[in-house]
Formats: sequence, structure tokens, C-alpha cells
Amino acid sequence: MLPSLLSLAFAALLAADAPRAGLGAAFHSGRRAALLEELAGGVVLVRGLPPTRDFTAFRQDKTFWYLTGVESPDAALVMDATSRRQILFLPKPNRGLERWEGEQWDTGDEWVKSATGFAELRPIDELQDALRELTSETKKVWISKSPHIALSGGHDRAGPHDRRVARDPLDGRVSREAALEAKLKELPGVEVEDFAPVLARMRRVKTPEEIDAIRRASQAGAVAMSEAIRSTRPGLGEWDIEALMTFVHRRQGADGPAYHAIVGSGPNSLALHYSACTRRMQEGDVLLLDYAPEVDHYTSDITRSWPVGGKYSPRMAELTTPCSRPSSPASPP
Repeated sequence: MLPSLLSLAFAALLAADAPRAGLGAAFHSGRRAALLEELAGGVVLVRGLPPTRDFTAFRQDKTFWYLTGVESPDAALVMDATSRRQILFLPKPNRGLERWEGEQWDTGDEWVKSATGFAELRPIDELQDALRELTSETKKVWISKSPHIALSGGHDRAGPHDRRVARDPLDGRVSREAALEAKLKELPGVEVEDFAPVLARMRRVKTPEEIDAIRRASQAGAVAMSEAIRSTRPGLGEWDIEALMTFVHRRQGADGPAYHAIVGSGPNSLALHYSACTRRMQEGDVLLLDYAPEVDHYTSDITRSWPVGGKYSPRMAELTTPCSRPSSPASPP
């Protein structure tokens, strides 16, 4: 009797602390429904990212997260744009892995359906069977051909990187998206379409949940920037300011950096994407600081410049003061 009571208590404790899907089931279910409304039939396939190659925390691909809220590796989403059937694929339970790395979203978690809004949950190793089944009825498969991005990522960085690797004569790897398209075309008669432009149009209009996430990211960035301004003085390293801001970002609830810290003093302030953060600041330097956090997959972007010594020289003031708009000429009488 005692072990079963303990098991029930433990299960209740886990349920009370169950992970939340992104911005909530209603938000992500609504995004899926909005996407399906824009597509003319076919099957939608969206793959989440695999576990990390390095000893770094896992961060989900932003397209997959936008449509599911699932922040866990080896997941996939399949939707039928005609019947509106939606399937979430997750790994089977692996208790050994969870002892090492903590909670992993899997098919054994009873809370997944309510957290995500999915009625159908299947093991990830059944994904290919499901695709063969669905493409026997319709030959159109929608995927996102835009490069996948996670924390600190952006299409303007990921796209050129993938193209450089593909052109490298000693490498030549195609992007993850191109590889997926090629594999899908091996299925009989399948035609692959790109839903990325549709999703891009959808994302231009922000929901209240998204606006709140952007606001929280901006507030965290503003607090950190204020602390950096207060703390700057000659003798500190650029790295000290980076470390301070990173601490404040996380303290304010950020998941991590929206992009790498640009903390450039003196001559380094002229390099727009300077990232070394290795110079010690000196009296007479101008410090340029461009660093902001990401909160719930939404980012902020804040840049400020100020004198390391706390006082503007006339030349510093000239360089760091925003240009004012010239006054309009007087109207003719």
C-alpha cells in the first residue's frame, strides 16, 4: 500500500510542475490552424532539431517551436491540410537519458496532450510510416525551406552559412532543409512545396502573447543596459561588461542572448559586429554596447554608446548624439 501511495504522490507532484508548451496550447494551436487555412491541401511536415552535438543546452528550431511550443529534441509535426488531422511525434520514454539530462518530452508523458493541444501523439520512429500513409492519398508535402534557426540565430546568418558549406569543394554538405526535400522526393510521386513565405506573412502580425514576450525581452535588455552604463569605468575589461549583462539578462528571465555581445571600447567601437571582448577599457574611450536577450523565442535589440570615464568630450558628444531632423522650410506667404 505504501509504495502505491508514494507513487501517486510523486505523480501528483510531477503533474503540478509539468512543463508548459511555449506560450501556451491555445497560442500554438491557433498558429497551426492559421497556417492550415492558408494552404491548399497537402501534408505539412515540420521537424524539430536533434540533440546538440556539443555540451550545450538544447534550443528548439523557431519554426517548429512556433507551431508546437515543444522545447525538446527529436520531435516532429505532421498535419493534413484537408482533414486538419494533426500529429505530434516524440521519442519513446528513455528513463536512463532523463536521469542524465532531465525531463525529455516523450510519448509516455500524460501531460503532453493537454500542454500542447494535440489529440494524437505518436512515437518518432513511426514518422516515415505516417508519411507513406498520408502521401498515398495526396502527393503534395509542405515543408519550410528557410534555414533552421535556434537561440541567437537569424536567417540572414544561417542562409549564407549553409550556402558557403554547400559550395566548399572539401565539404559540399547540403542544408538540413535541402536534404529533407531530397528524401521526400524519393517517395512515389511526391511534390515538395515551401510554406515558409506563408509563415513569414503570418508572423508579421503579432498576437497579444507575442507582444508580451517581446515586451519582456525588451525590459530585460533595458535593465541590463542600465546596469552596464552604471558599472562602466576605466580599468574594467570589455568582458566584465559582457558578463554583467549576461547575468542580468538571465536574472530577468531571459533564455539566453539574442545575438553575441558586441562590447567595443576605443578602436573596437568602430567594428559593427566586434565579438572578441578582450580589450581593457581606458579613460577617453567611447564604449559601444550592442547586446540584448531572447525571452520565449522573441528577441530585443538594443545599442547604446557612452564615455568610459563618464564625461562626454565635445567630440564624443558630436559622434554619439543622434542626428536631428532639419526643420522644414517656412511656407511661402
